[in-house]
Amino acid sequence: MLILDIFAAFFASTLAALGVGGGALLIVYLTIVLNMEQTAAQGINLLFFIVSSLFALPFHVIKKRINIPIAIIFSSVGILGAWIGCLLSAKISPSIVRFVFGLMLTVAGGITLYKTLHFYYLKFRKKHINSSSKMT
Repeated sequence: MLILDIFAAFFASTLAALGVGGGALLIVYLTIVLNMEQTAAQGINLLFFIVSSLFALPFHVIKKRINIPIAIIFSSVGILGAWIGCLLSAKISPSIVRFVFGLMLTVAGGITLYKTLHFYYLKFRKKHINSSSKMT
C-alpha cells in the first residue's frame, strides 16, 4: 500500500503544480482508498498544500510573480478563514462535511467542464467560420 500512497501523493502534487487542483483528488484518495475521516483528510491536504507552497514561494518571489502586499492581505484572510473553518468543522458532523465537500467538487467540476466545452466550441466555431469564408 505504501507504493500506492507514494504514487497518489506524487500524482496529486503534479496536478497541484499544474494548477489542476490535486489537493481535492488527494482528499478523495484519502477518504475512499484509505477510508480516512473527511476532516482528517482535509487536515492532511492542508499540510500538503502548505509544504508545497513553501517550496514554490521562493521561485515565484525571485521571478517577481507575487504582489507582496496583496499576498499578505490574502494570507491573513486565509488564515482567519482556516481558523473559523476549523472551529466549524469540530461542531459539524463528518457526514455533512463530506456532503458539502462533494457538492463543492461537483459544482467546481461542472463549471470547469462548461468553460472547457465553451472554449472549444468557440474555437471550433471560429475555425469553421474562417474556413467557410475562404471558400466563398
